[in-house]
Amino acid sequence: MRCDVRSLEFDQIRRVLERHTFTPYGAEAARGLVPAPDVEAARAMQRAVSAARFLIESGLARRLAEPHDVRAALRQAASPNAALSAPALRHIAENIALAKALHGLAAREPALLGNAEALLASESLAATLAKHVSPAGRLVNEADAELARLADEAVAGRGTVEAKLRARLASLGTDQPREQSSAIRWIGARGILAVRAEHEARLKGVRRGSEAGGRIVLFEPGEVAADNNRLDLLASKSEARAHEVLKRLTAEVRPHVPALLGMIEGIAWIDMALAAGAISSAMNAVAPKLVEEPRIALDRAYHPYLLWQLAQDEISRVVPLTVALDADHPLMIVTGPNTGGKTVMLRTIGLLVVMAHCGLHVPAEGECSIGTFSLLVLSVGDRQSLFHQLSTFAAHVEMLKAMLSEADRATLVLLDELGTGTDPEEGAALAMAVLEELHGRGTLGVVTTHLPRLKDFAAAHPGVVNASMRFDDERLEPAYELVAGTPGRSLGLLVAERRGMPPQIVARARSLLEEQR
Repeated sequence: MRCDVRSLEFDQIRRVLERHTFTPYGAEAARGLVPAPDVEAARAMQRAVSAARFLIESGLARRLAEPHDVRAALRQAASPNAALSAPALRHIAENIALAKALHGLAAREPALLGNAEALLASESLAATLAKHVSPAGRLVNEADAELARLADEAVAGRGTVEAKLRARLASLGTDQPREQSSAIRWIGARGILAVRAEHEARLKGVRRGSEAGGRIVLFEPGEVAADNNRLDLLASKSEARAHEVLKRLTAEVRPHVPALLGMIEGIAWIDMALAAGAISSAMNAVAPKLVEEPRIALDRAYHPYLLWQLAQDEISRVVPLTVALDADHPLMIVTGPNTGGKTVMLRTIGLLVVMAHCGLHVPAEGECSIGTFSLLVLSVGDRQSLFHQLSTFAAHVEMLKAMLSEADRATLVLLDELGTGTDPEEGAALAMAVLEELHGRGTLGVVTTHLPRLKDFAAAHPGVVNASMRFDDERLEPAYELVAGTPGRSLGLLVAERRGMPPQIVARARSLLEEQR
């Protein structure tokens, strides 16, 4: 389904989903969430969200540690002669372990992931990586005979250097606790002394630097130079051998790259499902029935953001929305005062349709059914474009032209203030012509208006439903409740009367209104 998700404020849904993910893959999927390519894909995600919610509410889905993103490493591993770092290899092993844990969830609830076996595609590789790379992300010397031999030689060589350096410190009389600044240091593989500057004249060798403003001298005594040279050589050999081992391990990763990328897709899918399941549980949402034919049936549904505001005590109440559109009643014309919540009603319908097409649950008290649409058009708010120097009405006309160029029976249109911005009679005539065209095409839609003639149009056209946003006449405040079958009443004179307008002025206004009718 094509639609402008920004106008629906769908980014709010994406951000909440992203906050509930625990992997970089799921977070990226949440940021880029769009309607599924077909209804079966949406149903698959919906089933996964239902399974995830069950696991969460059963206490079976504990939050796992966030893995490192290994996609760049896998792309590198796909290149011949590449050598991944030891930490990168460790991160791959961690991702494999995570996938195995998620496979356990999918085994309990098969609807969580259609191809759960993809999560186990590289278990043999995990054993190889665990043997060669420590949990800290370092190569395990014992896993390679040559590395182990070089490491043993280096340990012995360091012991020899340290013994000679300790002897030199003792000869200087700086091995007492009071000489805290005197110590053995290592620069790379080379052992040196850090001593007070006054001892430098008693040393023979190479000055390697200073510290503390020159008060401490870094010095390599001549008696350890040859040993240090051997340690340098061993370090170079160890580094070269480690590179060969990393290159060999990367070569073992290479044939697994496609399977690992498929595994990551499975991790992202489950992460998204768990995030959506958590949100569904928090809102007590329902899985809408997804049907092939274009239709909408929402039973006491809510705008998610209003529920979140209610939970944060930012608002005191939320009124549910019940609305139905189908082939027999494809169009609804909603009238009522500006403050009655008509725009929120349009956004709620559009947002819940998009959420359903993404496979998400929708917040509602009753059963909901949402059909398949190829295009959703939402037009709300000020359409004036200063950049294009268009008036509000001209911008309105441009929107209607674009909509009519594509609208068919698989289109859902949600239009705020149809026919506005020009002479009311001409605006009403244009609005009726547009509605007749949409009705003839079988397009489903909800439009709001203040134009009285559109109420009569709805009453005269079978399949077009009159509706209104209920208004509390006693309190003079909107009830935010959609009432199908009843057109909205003009409340301007009633409000003026209740607000203290002189009675004779209100009476005269009513008589003039009757004359116009």
